[in-house]
Amino acid sequence: MTNTRLWLVSLAIFTLLPYCVSASDWTQFQHDTYNSGTSMDKAPITYPDLNLSWDYTFSGTAGLSNVYSPPLVVNDTVYAVTPDGSVSAINKRTGIEKWSISLGYIGYQLGAPAFGNSTLFIPTYTGKIFTIDAENGNVAWNISHGGKWGFTPVTYDEHRIFFGYCSDWEGTEGKYYCYYDNGTKGWERDSTTTGGYYWAGATVVGDFLIFGDSEGFLTSVYKEKGTLRDEINVASVFGLSDIGSIKSSVSYNEMNSKLYFTSEGASKGYLLSIVFNEDGTFDVYDKCSVEILPSTSTPAYYNGRVYAGSGDHDTGGKLYCFNGSDLSEIWEYVPNGGIKASPVISTAYDDGEGEVYIYFTTNTDKGRAYCLRDHSDNNASEEVWYYQPPSDKYQYILQGVAISDGWLYFGNDGGYLFGLATEESIKIAAFEAEPSSGIAPLTVQFNDTSIGAVSWEWDVDGDGEVDHYDQNPVHVYTVPGKYTVSINVTSSNRNDMLVMEDYIYVGDDWNPWNDEDSEGIPDGSYITIDEVIEAYNCWRYDDVSDTGYDVSIDDVIEMYNAWRFNVAM
Repeated sequence: MTNTRLWLVSLAIFTLLPYCVSASDWTQFQHDTYNSGTSMDKAPITYPDLNLSWDYTFSGTAGLSNVYSPPLVVNDTVYAVTPDGSVSAINKRTGIEKWSISLGYIGYQLGAPAFGNSTLFIPTYTGKIFTIDAENGNVAWNISHGGKWGFTPVTYDEHRIFFGYCSDWEGTEGKYYCYYDNGTKGWERDSTTTGGYYWAGATVVGDFLIFGDSEGFLTSVYKEKGTLRDEINVASVFGLSDIGSIKSSVSYNEMNSKLYFTSEGASKGYLLSIVFNEDGTFDVYDKCSVEILPSTSTPAYYNGRVYAGSGDHDTGGKLYCFNGSDLSEIWEYVPNGGIKASPVISTAYDDGEGEVYIYFTTNTDKGRAYCLRDHSDNNASEEVWYYQPPSDKYQYILQGVAISDGWLYFGNDGGYLFGLATEESIKIAAFEAEPSSGIAPLTVQFNDTSIGAVSWEWDVDGDGEVDHYDQNPVHVYTVPGKYTVSINVTSSNRNDMLVMEDYIYVGDDWNPWNDEDSEGIPDGSYITIDEVIEAYNCWRYDDVSDTGYDVSIDDVIEMYNAWRFNVAM
């Protein structure tokens, strides 16, 4: 097989076999490629339970352990980065470190990382993009893209990453880039103004990539090639000579086809909206703007309302709620400091009346995480709770929060990452199993990781009957097959159940091929890349293997993972 064919087939396999991502994951800035900032997951709606909540300390170089960008959440892991190059993977329920690596000094880590295809993509102040295997922390590749300060969020979309840079603190002279997630450059595009890209992240709408710049221009390019589709001078189009710089990402709401963004001037800013046409152009006749305090906050839209923060650590700030159609103000809220961050919305509690909870942080020396409540008929701000870390841990909080599975995560300049939860907001049932696959008879150790559980009922074979009442049972599977496992736990005041379908796989032979002549090493129970490629081709072309085995996509996935992580089957 030629190297080219091997690469293409391997890429196809890799494309089919991503690190599993769930709807609860927070994989990039403001959750998705629209920068919507909304999630259907719960988050704490009462003051966090400090017995459940946790904080993690980055122990890097003094003054370089600040958490400047929002964390990412994938499956059961939270990822965060600091300026001294520390990248840590932390269990999202316990706050216990899984792994931590150092990339060396990467400077002010203002650009938000992204996750895709099992990989973390981390922009740096030093003009590099690092890619890290999310499972083990190994550096896959890094590139010097020729730019300088990688201060925009990375946007991940269809195996490509998009990001921009600027050349100084004023945000001037920048480029936007596209790279494939294997490290191949897609395109680069010079700013057509003197402006660069400082926090000015992109949104992806159909075939187009839309972003603002520090000179107040809004740009639409074809995401495939980076060629210009449309560009407007926002000050001219909106008739606002004092618009300043666009330092927010652009968010998009597909219900009304509008783009939302903010601007930062010397003493004031604006929240702006404009309709984005299907052909990639801006509808300059359907636009709105409203004056606010200077803002770098990316607006979040839900149910006809748009929310945005404003202000700075020196001037104080406000969290605004506006009508999403005409940007008329509905209410505003004054927290304990300026808001550089972007608000995040949990829609989990909306039962038809538009009830939502809005979360944001403040950039002051006693930075807080806030929770406000809103609903369709509400005309006034409603504070539900705020969390201020203890005096030895509070600090400025530059960026916002991530929410997942009832948890709220954020970091601060003190080098701390916080995980906040309540018993109401999270699932208390959880477990792990080791191993989760193997050959019959297979002995599996189940470990309960539930929160506050005092009794346990395990159904480990999916037959609806309780098999074990122990907290951490051992079960022996003698019959090959796939088994659904469930645990029903009771805590002091509630019951909870977790069901994991087809969680345990028990085989009747170590190799899905039943091939005793496997070339894998050291003992034949290890899979080679040639066997993975053969499995993929058999599945893709609906062929039966030489041994008569009918290959499924599950077999391909199992073999690929066995080869990739060098584990026996």
